[in-house]
Amino acid sequence: MSYHISEQKQAALSQFVEKSLKEFSCGETTNYNRLVHELNFQRKEQHLSAFNWFQTIGLCARQLNLKIHHDLVSVILNFQWGFPEPVLQKYSELLLRLITADGSFTKPVLDAVVSHLTIKIKNEEIAQKIFDSEKHQLKITMIENFLRQCKISRPNISTTLFPQLIRVFPHSQFPPICFRAYLVSLFRILEDFHDLRYRCLQFLLEKVVAEDLLLLKLEKLKNIKPQKYQEKYKNCLETLDVLVSMILAQLQTMVEQNGEELPKMWTFVLNCFERNVLKAGKSRHVQFILLYLCQFQSEFAHGFLEQLVNISTHPSTPALVRIASFRYAAGFVVRANYMKLSSIRWCVAILLKWALEYVRVFQRRYPNKKDVLYHETESHETFYAALQSVFFISINRTEIFQNSESIDDDLISVLNSPLVPLKYCGQNLVQPFLQNIDHLRELLPDEINCSNVPEVEFPFEVFLLDQSKAFFIDVYNTDTYQAAVQAESSNESMDLSS
Repeated sequence: MSYHISEQKQAALSQFVEKSLKEFSCGETTNYNRLVHELNFQRKEQHLSAFNWFQTIGLCARQLNLKIHHDLVSVILNFQWGFPEPVLQKYSELLLRLITADGSFTKPVLDAVVSHLTIKIKNEEIAQKIFDSEKHQLKITMIENFLRQCKISRPNISTTLFPQLIRVFPHSQFPPICFRAYLVSLFRILEDFHDLRYRCLQFLLEKVVAEDLLLLKLEKLKNIKPQKYQEKYKNCLETLDVLVSMILAQLQTMVEQNGEELPKMWTFVLNCFERNVLKAGKSRHVQFILLYLCQFQSEFAHGFLEQLVNISTHPSTPALVRIASFRYAAGFVVRANYMKLSSIRWCVAILLKWALEYVRVFQRRYPNKKDVLYHETESHETFYAALQSVFFISINRTEIFQNSESIDDDLISVLNSPLVPLKYCGQNLVQPFLQNIDHLRELLPDEINCSNVPEVEFPFEVFLLDQSKAFFIDVYNTDTYQAAVQAESSNESMDLSS
């Protein structure tokens, strides 16, 4: 079909538009209302009419006023993008003319355009068909081209675009395919808006944290009421998998495109981790993004570990953040198979030095205290968290005890202290730990009675995201004592064999 419009018809349409706008400014609304009605395209067979009107309105774009011609502008911006490419191209030209003619159009135009990046369908099968359709792909391509032209016309448009992009992030009620569709569109747009990459990455990491915490909540609820929460849990798990796998793929693309960006990217993700994860409570999957990034340079791995150790041993760090940092450090050195032995030993040595100083302070304060009682242990939870982390590392990285006299000496002093960590760190950690330090066993009490304390789940131990596992096949250490125990009791551990 030809979309060519004759000069005579073009002149007639332009004359009608100009006349309608002029009459409207004088209070006469008949032709103006007719114009608004003509632009309300409800049927797809109106594509030729839409093409002609968009071209005509585009030529008169400078005469439009956002406040005065609110109804006309509204019907233009409410246009649905399910039309052939020539119509969408002409519509894009009209929107671009509006933005170029008057800066006040920028925000409402971007608001209208970006809202079409998401698929707002709750039925997963229908949403999948829409995502796979040529019509949807054409729409996203045209929106992408339009935004690229907007940036050329208004170089500072990123400031206005960013809040619009994050505003249309899908709600949790939508199926995972809606999140995939959104991220595909977002990452395509970011190829032209490099200045928004890190801001969007921070936003997405915050969403991953939120989904991760929601998953833990739904996991508990589904165990209580499986019929009510099983489907919600499954949907949340799949959505989280989509988010993590696509973020990792995007990071991989950014690294491949510009290796010099890697240090900046690592620093940025590390800062996001400190702000959003350490303070968020229990997390299972967000930290794996850092596990992935740290493989690229040994400085990243040691830097992440050093930051965790510094946070956990700093006097001003809140207790809960300290405990989380101890456990993240332990989980990281156990599961990251690229960790150097020197870094692992350094970590254990620092934790033991900190624990030894804690013991000395305790003994100066309570010189006659022999053993801490069970009800007193809560006051020393950071100390026990540090020792649990040391035990966990020792169990799974037994090579740290080779030629390590300084570690052995500090370890014996701490274990024989009045804080009796062997009693209060949990049997599941203490028992295998003692098996790995036979060379020191004679220096410890003959009889060790472990109190019944809650079992600790270390970060990096549980990973439930099937699609995302492929990114960790070469970097995740599965040859550990903990992996063997989990393989016997659960299928939730990081199984990369399939």
